[in-house]
Amino acid sequence: MQNVVIRQYANVNRFLPKVMKVNRKTTTELGREMGYVQSYISKLRTGTTQIKFDQVQELLERLPSNNELLQLEIAHQLFPIIPPVADGERFIGKDSLHASSRSLSELQEAITALQNCQDEFLDGDYTKVADPELAVDETLDAMFVTMNMLIVICNEFDFSLEHRMSNRTKLWRKNKLVR
Repeated sequence: MQNVVIRQYANVNRFLPKVMKVNRKTTTELGREMGYVQSYISKLRTGTTQIKFDQVQELLERLPSNNELLQLEIAHQLFPIIPPVADGERFIGKDSLHASSRSLSELQEAITALQNCQDEFLDGDYTKVADPELAVDETLDAMFVTMNMLIVICNEFDFSLEHRMSNRTKLWRKNKLVR
């Protein structure tokens, strides 16, 4: 077993400038609102410093619009079990049609891999690992693409992914799927 990795810092320079622009915040305004000097926000924007774990919530609260890519990027850096942000249009597409097509393809590969390892699950022979390993890898690929697709769709249709996840979590709790 590997040790659990929870990082205390994250780079935000990839998406912070864009999110600040969407939220119409200057480095001075954001710094003032968060209680930091303008030079600290500038360093965050350029990547010369990283944001601390305990500053993330306040940053996201100050920049509430279209911050999903920033959230995912931070979450992945702090908790490596979370999928990273895809490399934009080159990988996932520029709109919901392209993103959903890519996601459907990856989901189908995951389904096929899961179907191919049912015999290992049934017979309990844990020495045969190739099919289960492939199923895990293909499912992780599907999670990666699908998480990024959700952000594309939510941004395109002006949905709040956070709000939708909150509603789904309530439903899952009601159905006793989560506590």
